[in-house]
Amino acid sequence: MLEGLDTVDWAKLSHAYGPAEDVPDLLRGLVSEDDEVRGEAIYELCGTIYHQGTVYSASAPAVPFLTRLAVHAPLRRDDVLMLLSEMVIGNDIDGGVSIAQVRTAVEDALPRLLPLMDDPDPQVRRALLRVLVTLPEVAFSHLPLLLERLAADPDVQVRADLMTTLARVDLDLDASERRHRAGLDDPAPAVRVASAIALLRATARPFPPDLVDALAEAYADGADGFDLPWPGRSESDPLFDDKLAEDPDAALSVAARLARRGVKTREASWLAWDIADKWRGREAGCLPVLIERLPHETDPQYLDNTLYRIARLATRIDDPDEAALERIRDVAGDHPGAALAALARFRDPYCLTLAERALDMTEPPRHALMAVMTEFGERAAGLAPLLTSRLRDIDGASIGGNNLAITLVQGLPYLGEAALAAVPDLVAMVRAGKAALAVCMTLGELGPGAGQAAPLLAEICLPKRHPRAAGPRTSPAGNPTLRSHAALAHYRITGDPAIALETFGDLLGGGEPDHWVIESAGRLGHDGAELTDRLESLLTAESDWVRVNAAIALRRTGVPTATEVITSAIDATPLGMHAMRALTDLGSAPVSLEPVSLEPASLEPASLEPASLEPALRRLADSPRRLLFDGTNDGTPHDDNVLADLARDLLTRLA
Repeated sequence: MLEGLDTVDWAKLSHAYGPAEDVPDLLRGLVSEDDEVRGEAIYELCGTIYHQGTVYSASAPAVPFLTRLAVHAPLRRDDVLMLLSEMVIGNDIDGGVSIAQVRTAVEDALPRLLPLMDDPDPQVRRALLRVLVTLPEVAFSHLPLLLERLAADPDVQVRADLMTTLARVDLDLDASERRHRAGLDDPAPAVRVASAIALLRATARPFPPDLVDALAEAYADGADGFDLPWPGRSESDPLFDDKLAEDPDAALSVAARLARRGVKTREASWLAWDIADKWRGREAGCLPVLIERLPHETDPQYLDNTLYRIARLATRIDDPDEAALERIRDVAGDHPGAALAALARFRDPYCLTLAERALDMTEPPRHALMAVMTEFGERAAGLAPLLTSRLRDIDGASIGGNNLAITLVQGLPYLGEAALAAVPDLVAMVRAGKAALAVCMTLGELGPGAGQAAPLLAEICLPKRHPRAAGPRTSPAGNPTLRSHAALAHYRITGDPAIALETFGDLLGGGEPDHWVIESAGRLGHDGAELTDRLESLLTAESDWVRVNAAIALRRTGVPTATEVITSAIDATPLGMHAMRALTDLGSAPVSLEPVSLEPASLEPASLEPASLEPALRRLADSPRRLLFDGTNDGTPHDDNVLADLARDLLTRLA
């Protein structure tokens, strides 16, 4: 079976990990009587002569031996064929030489592989089709054989794969469409799904409702399970076909149909989430599909993920259905954290009770607790003592503890005056170096009521005057961001800009400062006017973030000429969203303790140049597709929704 294996000079050939001297032993392992050895051999071959989509100089010489194994080996023949199919569609690192050699070698091997269409093992027949579909030009010459097998093969999975293969290789488009239309009436759901997918691939959007309905019904009828289009490593479930996702109405129709029938609800929820993640304004249509999944989900992690996804959808839904809320409450006992996030975003008062329980958990759900504080504000003031108590117990030295501390501290200002009782504990946290940056920001937001923190903040601002400032884990002299946050907080608490001006004068005086330092300096508003020269020098900095934040800071100090730098950053990027948020804030709210005279009129057409800004803002506001990626799943609003809202707000100001 492997005659001639040792005549190949494998040492002169290479694979993913260097010389290919181990390839002969791996190939021999595929005929071992030990199944564990066979499994290890195919696993190693899939990581050496084919590695993460790449083939090498040793790949093509291995094809003749893999071919013999596919034909004659007693077991693992389908795995060998799948490896060949993956190799054919791979890439290489030698300018196309190795992949061309692999394709030629597999094409030469096809006459010896084709008899496997009569193999008694359906998995072998399916894997052979996978090889054929990777070589459509060659496979076309064998069209009569494929049509014959379509009519005769007793296995529905093989017939479904034949439908998929024929759709890829048959050049007669009219005949192909007739074949797949007829396939929609096949009694086997797998064949109907394959036929519907093939027709979708050849149909322009929007997809015909009858075709979408046929796909949904066929998929639901096959709820007992099938794997399509073949058992391959790089092929996904047909429900997630990219073509279907290009028509969100069609995709949601399929997902909703499955959800209503209570079948394939996990797959339906994935599809709905995929639509919500790619398209704007689809939250209301996606929500029922995800809600339907809750009573069916048995995997705790998947259920938590679904609840957090529901929480994100909820940020765009104003009037939740009571039945949906009840479904979430039903799973809150076993999933208190994720359910808390969802109920908070729906502003369900029950989440206040859940939040109290969550604060007693060993690992409190920080994103869910933040959702409660942001959505309920002062109505959640009763949580303040529990939050403060929990802050005392957090180990700030651990990553998880530090992150929890940051979140809880950042949420305190939403609770209103009730948060002022936490000031002594916040001061102690700064001295201990626990979440010190977040604490300084929060102290500033609490304003004059946090007056007892002012002396410590002054020490942090000017460490040369106070060499023993803060505590052993706080190093203000070497932490300009901490000093800048402390300076802004001191100003907001006392209303006296003197210490802040001295601090920012020092921080902005040498080199290119961190953009967070510039952001804090700008928050002094008109009281920071003496920093203007330093800020203007940063408008030509190399960093985009530094330039834009310098321009924002200048606008806040009353220098409107910097507006062009801000508006030039407007785009579907994190920096663009930051620039848009700054323009919105500048036109609508005070930026320091003393309101700055930048009323909405300051965003008049002359300053924002509407002729050039309006098209960009229209694109950001009106795109049906998401423009900004947000891969988080923590129940927070999607960044792209924030982007669109900011664009719409600025357009209103330009009108």
